[in-house]
Amino acid sequence: RSPLGGGRRASKTVGGATAEWSRWPWALAGATCAGCLSHRSSRSTRSALEVTRSSSEGKKPRPRRTWWALSFALALPFLVPSAPARAERWDDLSQRYAPETPPVQTESTKVELALAKHLKEKGVFIFCTWYSRECQELRELFGKQAAELAPFVECVDKDRNFLSDDCPRQSANLVFDRKSNGDFPLWLIADKYYYAQDEISLPDAARLTNFRDFPLSQIRTEADFLSTRYIWS
Repeated sequence: RSPLGGGRRASKTVGGATAEWSRWPWALAGATCAGCLSHRSSRSTRSALEVTRSSSEGKKPRPRRTWWALSFALALPFLVPSAPARAERWDDLSQRYAPETPPVQTESTKVELALAKHLKEKGVFIFCTWYSRECQELRELFGKQAAELAPFVECVDKDRNFLSDDCPRQSANLVFDRKSNGDFPLWLIADKYYYAQDEISLPDAARLTNFRDFPLSQIRTEADFLSTRYIWS
């Protein structure tokens, strides 16, 4: 009997333990003993773990390398830059702008601007042709803004006829040799001519004219950047 009297107890053996509950009103309302709740909870947990284990054992996990391969394939278009458009041949590019020169792509620094002004003040001339690769490379070394200030002189018209009024006779023989574009630029520094084979660089021109505004080491050379690559493609 219940300690409170008036009812019977029912008992059930579960897992070697005896669980008892009363048939009193609070039992009918769903009240159970703490041992029954604990047992039922542990049994439900074991069942859930067994189901999970069996399902995971029955399904083979996908190899990790498959996920890596899939991720790499999805990211590949963003990692590999698209191939640049084929560069226009220099002969075609220069002919398209003749008798002007193709636009200079590099930007000038204060060093090249100062050097361009200095060379012009010193009476330096840089005789060129619109089809010369070396002349265009020299313009790129000056940069867009400084090239407009530098003392460049065009020696041929669109049909490659020599402009005798603008250029000295020393450049006439260079113009007539049409098999090569490497005969220019022709520098005139302090009444002395320097031909293309002399390979006068911007630091050389600065040294020959006593340029003091900036150290010679700050002046551009061909090794400083790759912006002239389109000329030689």
